[in-house]
Amino acid sequence: MGHGALGWNEQGGPNPFDDSTVIGYTVGINKAALALESEIVVEVRSLAGGLVRQLVRQPAAPGLYSVIWDGCDEKGRPVASGVYCCQLMVNPVRVARKMLVLC
Repeated sequence: MGHGALGWNEQGGPNPFDDSTVIGYTVGINKAALALESEIVVEVRSLAGGLVRQLVRQPAAPGLYSVIWDGCDEKGRPVASGVYCCQLMVNPVRVARKMLVLC
């Protein structure tokens, strides 16, 4: 699942994927970890740590969420086949998982 304040849920998939994938995540299981001004950030990064695409940046409220990644970078270009890291962040808490793109 992940950290008590956030993590991955079963709404996501497929992984690996060749066109698009749904990234399912949970915020606020440990509500004390969420400050009033917290925001949730979901990003796709290369394994070297470079930003590929920011998918979500919004106020963090407890709940189950999902976002679709179309396999494109910030400029709308399809990414190359390979392994990418999806990062989910609220305040200092960060969880990550790998995703495999097959083109």
